[in-house]
Amino acid sequence: MNKLKELFNDHQIYHSKFQQDYFITVKSGGTLYGQYKQALRELYSRYNGIKNGMFGLEKHFVDIEEQKYIAETSKNIFKKKRAEIETRELESNLETTHKSLEDQKREFTRFYQQACWYKEQLGELTDEKRDKLDKEMWIYKIKEMIALDFASGGQLKSNTYELINSTPQEVKTIVLKELKNPLQVVEWYEKTDVNYLPKEFPKLEFNEEILLLKEFENE
Repeated sequence: MNKLKELFNDHQIYHSKFQQDYFITVKSGGTLYGQYKQALRELYSRYNGIKNGMFGLEKHFVDIEEQKYIAETSKNIFKKKRAEIETRELESNLETTHKSLEDQKREFTRFYQQACWYKEQLGELTDEKRDKLDKEMWIYKIKEMIALDFASGGQLKSNTYELINSTPQEVKTIVLKELKNPLQVVEWYEKTDVNYLPKEFPKLEFNEEILLLKEFENE
């Protein structure tokens, strides 16, 4: 194998599974419900990215055919040469396009695994349940902001206070109690384990998800 190709095979364009799990979903979500929302957000983004990438790849092949046709049929020597260069450039970029799409599929698969896991834990989301979970998520996030403010700067930041003040009175009352002893909030944050992910996900191949995507498009 070509040494450069072997090296590039080890290069991941986007995030590793570790980054996806802990630095995106767990970090951004906080609560179980918050992590589910984040996983869905990332999943939906990758879903659209893959669709656009697949259409883009089809167009890429058409562009190659078009430039080849121009190079073969044009009587203008300069137009012919430009088309030949365009063809080589487009063919050269195919590998990058393929790799980008494959890495998007890899990320999609991981976020799909996450979302399915969280869904199993949460069950059906009625409007009432969603409202309750949303409130719990924001209480956690605001407490997290308080902890980070005092841990890093020793005082509450204005944007944190503004956010607290914009919440319903019920939430505001709960959160403001925490400000009476912010060091306890910092201690709570340091000891709180918000990693709800399993040690290992069930194996999943992206090919299965391609079928689901097509079914979704045909509904």
